[in-house]
Amino acid sequence: MINNDLIDDDKKISRFIASFFIISALNSTIKEVIDLPQVLWGPISILCGMFLVYVFCISFKIVLKRSLKILMFTFFLFSLLYFRSYIQNINDLQMIVNYSFWTFVFCLPIGIYTYSIHNVKVFYEVLLKASYWIVIILSVVMFFHQEEEAYSMFFSSSMILPLLLHINEYVREKRKLFLFLSIYELILILLFGSRGALLCLFMFLFLTFFCMIKSWAKRVGVVILLVVTGICFSIYKDQIGNSVLEFLASKNYYSRTLTLLFIEEDIHLSNRDFIWEKCGELLEKKPLLGWGLGGEVMPLTRLCGSTDKIMTPHNGFLELMLQHGYFLGSMIGLVFVLSIFRIKNIHDYYFKSLLIIFFSAFMTTTMTVGDGFLIKPGVWIYIFLFLASFKKSLQYDARNYIYS
Repeated sequence: MINNDLIDDDKKISRFIASFFIISALNSTIKEVIDLPQVLWGPISILCGMFLVYVFCISFKIVLKRSLKILMFTFFLFSLLYFRSYIQNINDLQMIVNYSFWTFVFCLPIGIYTYSIHNVKVFYEVLLKASYWIVIILSVVMFFHQEEEAYSMFFSSSMILPLLLHINEYVREKRKLFLFLSIYELILILLFGSRGALLCLFMFLFLTFFCMIKSWAKRVGVVILLVVTGICFSIYKDQIGNSVLEFLASKNYYSRTLTLLFIEEDIHLSNRDFIWEKCGELLEKKPLLGWGLGGEVMPLTRLCGSTDKIMTPHNGFLELMLQHGYFLGSMIGLVFVLSIFRIKNIHDYYFKSLLIIFFSAFMTTTMTVGDGFLIKPGVWIYIFLFLASFKKSLQYDARNYIYS
């Protein structure tokens, strides 16, 4: 007999995590679509936050009961790390305070809520239902945005989670609905999003490919097919690019992502190479212990000569080394990269799928062309999913959810 109370508790926890993505999309969509004075942006965010707090409180006692020890440990650990950062950078507290707010209010709670879920299938199903709402909300941005040449990194980073979920469902169920949704979401990302989302998609397809196809002969065949396709694309890139861009122009659409992919002769790093060079100079000043959590941001901004824009490392490895020093930062980064190999030891379909999806959607760009480990809840969902995979109760579901 199935224990419905345990399943209901998992649903309550999962709904809080899913609500974060829905509310984040809604909050940004309102500000993107409606021409509101910036003085109203704060109250809108507060209203969205109040709803999130309500959903948070519904399952808070459940999480305390299940994960009190890890909650106390993680909050204590990061309190020490941020305290050290405050002491090190007493004159540059602006971004450290901002980072600590996101870490303690959003990232760690969402991560610990993820760790507290027993039945991962429930979490997957709740996320899948939430993904439909996210797509609907973000579609409003695409069709009613204010700027003609619209481009939004937030749009693509929000849309990538539904896209990967729906591709995963299409692979699993072969339903045309999920194929249609996946194509639709990919088109929206190409028109309105950034290239980082495409990197996430490629990582997801790569990991899924090696997990789903067991035969080495089939793997080799697919690799050969991809290589031939890549060669053909590179040969006819200009013709394809001109045709696509001309078609979009005739419909009054502009895609920054497609323009950079087809028109640029070299890889366009959006000034990242200059920032990475400055990160190296900054790292040389404190190579052993680093600048602390968030402590690198303001010194890097000054070193880059920026007066109107905050500069961040735009590379996860550099961010970790700047915060923790050469050795410890690189070791943490290496653990993050190698952690995905954990999927080889996980046989539960939903657990493996969620690890692949969240690694692809959030860790891929964060480690390569992005940053923000301390302010991205999606990263912490992956980290705590990874930690949860080592719990003895991973073999639990059949036993814990069925009465003997």
